[in-house]
Amino acid sequence: MTHSPDDEHDQTGGGESANLVRVVIVDDQKPFRMAARDVVEVTGGFEVVGEAESGEE
Repeated sequence: MTHSPDDEHDQTGGGESANLVRVVIVDDQKPFRMAARDVVEVTGGFEVVGEAESGEE
């Protein structure tokens, strides 16, 4: 996993989002993406920050 330059700012900000694992959901089937989003959203400690149909997207 790689980190963006914003990661350092988030970690020092002390806000709730600093403790969340950011998730991008990628799958070519929309029903699976929707189900994965539902699971991630009800699981504590994660935040969905993006969604795509392919790695190229």
